[in-house]
Amino acid sequence: MHRPKSTSTFDKRLSRSVAATCACCAILYLVAFLWNYENNFLIFIANVFAPALLLLISAATLITELYGYSRGRAQLLRDRLVRGCLIFVMLIPTVAGELRSHEQPPRTANTPTTQLSVLDVNLLGPRNVADGFYEEIARRRPDIITVQELNPTVAQRLLAQFGATYMCQHLEPQPGVMGMGILAKFPCVKRESPRFMPGIGLPQIVDLTLPGGTTIGVINVHTIPPHTLLKHKPSDNELQQLSNSIIHREAFVKKIIEDSRAVATDAAILAGDFNATARNRVYRIVREMGFYDTFAVGSRVSGGTWPGPDFPLPSWLVRIDFIFHSAALRALHAETLAEGYGSDHRGVFATVAVVQ
Repeated sequence: MHRPKSTSTFDKRLSRSVAATCACCAILYLVAFLWNYENNFLIFIANVFAPALLLLISAATLITELYGYSRGRAQLLRDRLVRGCLIFVMLIPTVAGELRSHEQPPRTANTPTTQLSVLDVNLLGPRNVADGFYEEIARRRPDIITVQELNPTVAQRLLAQFGATYMCQHLEPQPGVMGMGILAKFPCVKRESPRFMPGIGLPQIVDLTLPGGTTIGVINVHTIPPHTLLKHKPSDNELQQLSNSIIHREAFVKKIIEDSRAVATDAAILAGDFNATARNRVYRIVREMGFYDTFAVGSRVSGGTWPGPDFPLPSWLVRIDFIFHSAALRALHAETLAEGYGSDHRGVFATVAVVQ
């Protein structure tokens, strides 16, 4: 007759299994991160929500420990080990992403000259933003505004209130989510929108001429979200279709940057809704192509942009809206707007300086 194994023996074996599983997950993630692999949709999602899960699991662990202590109940080793391993696994992509997004352009002996302020925001096209959005523009007076999901009503009001301020008016409003727009206080040359592959609205490129003759290219993009359905192979399952959106997004951004360089400018700004975070591979692609995140000088605690303060999830956990700049510019300040004004995104506001 076999005697049942003791609970303590079972707990030890379970604990070792949990620890081994977490170690394998951590190693697999590090390999994927170092090899720049993210075609699998599950890795993409892990990168997006790692900080949120880290905070959630850490908070749950603390509450559980305090509750057990108040009741005089000791926590089982296996329970503590499971929570500790989950915290460790989520900590790796969180730290890796933060280190990546803190990279700044190399310092030069040249000094910053002209300063430019930039506002980027996804307006959630089906809605009309609140009056506070226009008051925010009037208060901050940004030199450059890039918007996504611009509908005709909002475009008309922007021109009515600020048309006299912005010499460059490249607004292409659409009902729904496809509208795009750029406003700038400087003379500009509008380039034809690239049409080589679909995004959410056509990307926009304008070349601004600043006082003194410096030229700056401004690129406004809105990449497809993960749930967007592309043309897939009949054999692709749902997970593969979601993974296809990752590959498309990366090719889209890379091609936009390559096309923008067809016309030489002194500097460039790339802004928009990337539907990806600093932990995702598309961010690394942008960085490798010579652009830097203005949020290298921004608040990491309150820098989230989605899903916005008007929605039930915390709005400071996920940052998918960015303002990037080329090495000829230097980021001086970056922050997100406190309100969403009815949108599911919070806008990004940054100040950059031309380095000459």
